[in-house]
Amino acid sequence: MQQGGWAPNRNASGRIICQTLLDTGSLLLYTMANGLFLNCLQGKGVPSQMSRRNVQTDKEPLPTVLIVDDNQQNLELLQAYLEEFHCRTLAAYNGPEALEILKNHPSDLILLDIMMPQMSGFEVCRRIKNDPKTTDIPVIMVTALNEPGDIERAIDCGADDFLSKPVNKWELMTRVKTMLKLKRLTDKLERTLAYLSEIEEEARRTNPASR
Repeated sequence: MQQGGWAPNRNASGRIICQTLLDTGSLLLYTMANGLFLNCLQGKGVPSQMSRRNVQTDKEPLPTVLIVDDNQQNLELLQAYLEEFHCRTLAAYNGPEALEILKNHPSDLILLDIMMPQMSGFEVCRRIKNDPKTTDIPVIMVTALNEPGDIERAIDCGADDFLSKPVNKWELMTRVKTMLKLKRLTDKLERTLAYLSEIEEEARRTNPASR
């Protein structure tokens, strides 16, 4: 272990982000499986109390998957498949209902049928991706359509992946696992960058000369 510092476990997985502030010092942010740790190297204007800090140690909540399908049998089948997956599911039987649910219940993934009354899956996906509050939620289109034009239209609406009906359970599990992992990493990166910005601003307030 280095003197005066903190050495991460060599066997622990994670990433290191380094940011150097002019006339202030360097900031090292370790992102690890058990939380985020900040280690500020000795530098001009860097408060000593910032040398080590645990900014996230709480266990992450179960991810939420919103399933949207006007066919109750199809919806219940997807819910049954996901029972083996460690996640919470929400159900909507049409597009407007799905959009209303998203206002009050943020989701980590959306399984979206295309052919629905009132509002097609294409339109639902477009609205989700055009809303800053929901644009980062991955959307998997679940559809019986397989024409190239339909796929191109789904891509134009912002769909992240596709599943063909009838849905294969193991294919579904693989796609869901991949998308939830991507969403989790994206969320962690956003929190990390926001925290770095906060620390940088704090350092600049402590050392006005570095502005």
